[in-house]
Amino acid sequence: MPASFGTIYCTDGNPRTVALRILAKQNKLDINYVEEAPAKGVSAEFRKKFPMGKIPAFEGNDGYLLHECNAIAIYCKFLFFFTSFGDEIHFKTVYP
Repeated sequence: MPASFGTIYCTDGNPRTVALRILAKQNKLDINYVEEAPAKGVSAEFRKKFPMGKIPAFEGNDGYLLHECNAIAIYCKFLFFFTSFGDEIHFKTVYP
């Protein structure tokens, strides 16, 4: 597995952030977390990557950008299968 899957921009205590942290912990995913608080204003770097300013937001090591909790969770779960089992077993696991 790679050192880190990517970075999640989030606010501590946000229920959607908590869900993503649980997913990462259960699957032993190494994900970096950066604190962003849209209610207080976000950094110019964050706004450039995520013009809608929504959290949580995800930036993969490959530069892939996502926002919305469900989309991030699904993407991270698929990354876990790809890196843990390989393509052939991945498709048999996800699509029996």
